[in-house]
Amino acid sequence: MTIMKRFSMFFLIILSFTYCRRADSIMEKQILVTARNQLLRAEQLMIQQTGEAALVIDSIFTTAKQLENDSLYAAALKAMGEYSIYMGEFERFDSCMNAVLITDFKNSEMMHAETYTALAEQNNYTGNYEEAIRQTELAHHLLKKVKDPDSKLIQLVEFKLALIKGLSYFWLSKNDSMQVYMDQALEYAKGMRVESNILFVYSYLGYMYYQLSDFHKAEENLIKAADIARKSNNYEALSSTLISLAGNSIGLKKYDDAIKQCTEALQIEKEHMQMEGKLTYIFNNRAEAYHKTGEHDLAIKDALDALKYGDQIKDTSQLIIAYSLLSGAYCSSGDLKNSLPNAEKALELLNRSQSDWNLKERVYKLLSNIYKQTEDHFNALKYSELTNEARDSIQSAERHSALHELEIKYETTKKEQELIIARQAIRTHKIVHFSLAAIISIFIVAIAIFHRFKRKQRITELELLKQSESALQSKLQLINQYKPEPVTIPATAETNGNDGGETETTGNETETPDLNGRNGTILSTERVDNIAREVLMQFKEQKIYLDKSITLKKLADMIGTNTTYLSNVLNQALGTNFSNMLNLYRIEEAKKILKKQVEGQCNIINLDVIAEQCGFNSASAFHVNFKKETGMTPGQYKKWIQKMGSVE
Repeated sequence: MTIMKRFSMFFLIILSFTYCRRADSIMEKQILVTARNQLLRAEQLMIQQTGEAALVIDSIFTTAKQLENDSLYAAALKAMGEYSIYMGEFERFDSCMNAVLITDFKNSEMMHAETYTALAEQNNYTGNYEEAIRQTELAHHLLKKVKDPDSKLIQLVEFKLALIKGLSYFWLSKNDSMQVYMDQALEYAKGMRVESNILFVYSYLGYMYYQLSDFHKAEENLIKAADIARKSNNYEALSSTLISLAGNSIGLKKYDDAIKQCTEALQIEKEHMQMEGKLTYIFNNRAEAYHKTGEHDLAIKDALDALKYGDQIKDTSQLIIAYSLLSGAYCSSGDLKNSLPNAEKALELLNRSQSDWNLKERVYKLLSNIYKQTEDHFNALKYSELTNEARDSIQSAERHSALHELEIKYETTKKEQELIIARQAIRTHKIVHFSLAAIISIFIVAIAIFHRFKRKQRITELELLKQSESALQSKLQLINQYKPEPVTIPATAETNGNDGGETETTGNETETPDLNGRNGTILSTERVDNIAREVLMQFKEQKIYLDKSITLKKLADMIGTNTTYLSNVLNQALGTNFSNMLNLYRIEEAKKILKKQVEGQCNIINLDVIAEQCGFNSASAFHVNFKKETGMTPGQYKKWIQKMGSVE
């Protein structure tokens, strides 16, 4: 009976322990699910409630550190990077995204691919198009390694990458490549059956072709975008597309169509959007269309409305266009008295802003025409010359763009040819390497057969070799122990400035010519030994590496030497440099703290506190240097110690 009771108690203890471990695991999973839901909430809050979004992300950071979950930590870093974009903190965005990329965890490929995509999108936005393309290639490479991929998420990332490439190649004037990747983006968007993405691609294609003055292709794509926006009741997109269509119709001289498109956009803005941001563009486009059809009174009315709304949004370019349209309409109707002041206001805004040559040509041409009608021949000639100058600048820019495109095409063709040659060379190398591998394999097999027969005879010989090697290693250890030797300081370190290249020396240095024939300073063995021992004492006993502000100059002052002597003693006598020595001692100190955590002798949980106590300026610097020296993150190192079952 006693044995049965003991067995029952033992069984209950085991069952309780198993249940507790399972409960802890379930609780951890629930916390992770909650944290990831909070991440999604933070993304939604970024648009309107940025302060609350920051608090949510900070709480996720805390959870990730407590659970020591690198995947969640990386996700929080990515969210913080996206938050930084909303706040306009671009340097912080780069830091967060790069920190995500150096965080290694299981199945990290998808998150790293999304991170490269975000970096590429930002580089495309800031005009760093070559880097944007490079990062899309890295993201593509990672997507191929994704295990158990979510097809929808993969398609979304592929869509973004194709769109970024298309835009980057467009701005690089590589129009052929632009078309290829915009077609890919459209194919992905149609495959996902997401109308907003399809609309997005058609709108961009319309804009690109409009900028390339291919108004017919621009019209084709913009009409498709407008149809999708109209069917899905996406009034904001429909309004923007109609404005673009109106500008394109003016380029095609379809002025009646432009008037209809502007009127529809105006109706949408008033009925659905109730926003005044786009009204200036609508009134300017319709005023220009009315002016072209000779309806000057209507053009004047719309130009005045454009001025009213343009002054509210402070859009200088649209104000210049509105004033020039108003002046042109007055001029065409014979009202030169009102035409000239408005043209002068356009000129005043033009001189105060960095406007393009197209606007300058427009205003100069208008002023020349007004002065010509008022018989002010001096000003008419002046602005006629300025008009020609502006036109020449536009044509020069167009010629430069055309030449740039030709140069890019030439470079692309050249690179393609080089790639073909490189591929052929790789094939040749593969054949050679395969042949060599076969020969080496045969040789290895022959040696293995030979050694099989000679194995018994060589056992004694191998034992003798091991003993010899052991003795040799012992001798090497004795030789490699620190022994002070003279250190040569380059002549440029302590020169007097005379042409003879003489070097200042003290009682502990001697002067000797270096290999280049110039004089150099040799520190005596005693001096080297003193400096080296002082350095080791400061590191081992004083623990100066715990001081965040310690520098080479401060250390040199502490031990009574200069930075040149100190740096050379570190490099030549101790075989390291100041930065590496600091990192090694700080990492060693961190390892001690982490080991104490595992043993239960230390209550510090936060890695930020550990980083600060060890002398690092930031947790990210601690994380990067720890992984560089140990090959593991701090969290992985702790787990490794626990698995070992003992602390060294």
